[in-house]
Amino acid sequence: MWRWLVLLVLLGTSHATEPSCPVCSKYEYEVSLLERVLSNEPALKNTLDKISETHAKVEDTLKAIQGENVKLNDAMTALEVKKKEMDERLKALNNTLDKTSETHAKVKDTLKAIQGGNVKLNDTMTALEVKKTEMDERLKSSINSGILNVSETISEMKTNVQVLVAKTEKELNAMKEQIVPLVIFHALLQTDIILFVNLAVAFKTVLVNEGRGYDPATGHFTASVAGVYMFTLQYCTYVASSIYLEITHEGKPLQRSYHYDKDSYACTSMQAYAKVSMGEKVWVRSISSGDLYHHEGYMWNSFAGFLVHL
Repeated sequence: MWRWLVLLVLLGTSHATEPSCPVCSKYEYEVSLLERVLSNEPALKNTLDKISETHAKVEDTLKAIQGENVKLNDAMTALEVKKKEMDERLKALNNTLDKTSETHAKVKDTLKAIQGGNVKLNDTMTALEVKKTEMDERLKSSINSGILNVSETISEMKTNVQVLVAKTEKELNAMKEQIVPLVIFHALLQTDIILFVNLAVAFKTVLVNEGRGYDPATGHFTASVAGVYMFTLQYCTYVASSIYLEITHEGKPLQRSYHYDKDSYACTSMQAYAKVSMGEKVWVRSISSGDLYHHEGYMWNSFAGFLVHL
């Protein structure tokens, strides 16, 4: 590269005006010019070296910028992924808030129903007090005037009180049905059965199924109302045969029981309480293999449950 610069200098100076000194020849002038060019060669080479060094630094800087650009792109990609995750979490949170709002609205409606029932009960009690006061006045008047028979007045008062009490009980029963719905099931397994590990035990014979939550085909109870439930299980074993069962809520054990009797047939019971959300399932599951024994006369296998409290 620097040789090209020397050639340019030579070409540029070849057209210069020869010195005016009459004693200097053209040859001497060119020799002097060449010497000056050669004397400038180290400076030119130094300049070229600096240019090359600067070029190398520029290339290194460009590579560093490219590397930083790659890191920046990776960071932007990671941020986009994080944003999607946050959007999904926000969406899930909004869904949860919607469900919470719906549950809150149901609770408010239930409280309003209870308040309305309390108002009715207070009105009934007030009416009863008024009626009692009227009966007392009539009884007092009858005694003082001697016109009415005391026994007839008392009989009438008793009749009125009984009517009011019956009406109050009826209204209270109606309130209870509105506040706590009737959810109960009871099913039997009227046959011997061989159990395997993690087998859901289906009790086929349904005795009670208020609320239609129990499925005899699968043995699963599905809660139609959220609340606190009680579940009971009775199971019977052969002589010298072991059984290991559990009551499970959405796959998580609520209660487990193991029984073995080497001398006789035997039945064992267990119970469990659980707070079950609407749509969640509860069932009986075997933990190990074994045989369930059934005798129609006095040894039954059964599974039952009912809603205790909202």
